[in-house]
Amino acid sequence: MSNHIVESYIQNPTYDKKIDDPNITQVEWNPLCGDKITIYLKIQDDTIQAYSYSGELSRISKGAATFLGDIIVGEKIQDILSRDLNTIESHDFVVSTRRKRAAVIALLACKNAIHKYINDWIQEHFDDILYNT
Repeated sequence: MSNHIVESYIQNPTYDKKIDDPNITQVEWNPLCGDKITIYLKIQDDTIQAYSYSGELSRISKGAATFLGDIIVGEKIQDILSRDLNTIESHDFVVSTRRKRAAVIALLACKNAIHKYINDWIQEHFDDILYNT
C-alpha cells in the first residue's frame, strides 16, 4: 500500500468545501460504514471546471475525495464515466480490500452527478465501480 500518498491527501483536504453555484450536486452514502458525501460540480463545455465535496466521511473517504479532485478537474465528463477502481489505484491511491468502498465513494458520486447532468437515466452503484474492471 502506498500509505504516503493516501496520508498526504488525508492531511490536505483541499476540495472539502462547497463551491459557489455548482451546475449539479450528488449525494451518496456507504451503508456499510456510514460515510455520506455530497459532490459539487461545475461543468462547462462538457468539462469539469470545478469540483468540491462535503460530508461526514472517514479519513480514507476524505483523502480519496480530495485525490479525485486532482485527477478530474479539467477532464471531459465522458472520460470520467469510464473511471473505476483501477483508475484510483493506477495513481497509487491504494487501500486495503475492506476500504475499497471508501476509496471510490467520491467517484461514484461524481459519476452519478454526471449521469444526472446529461440526463441519461443511469444510476451506478459501488459494484459497478469496484467489480466492473
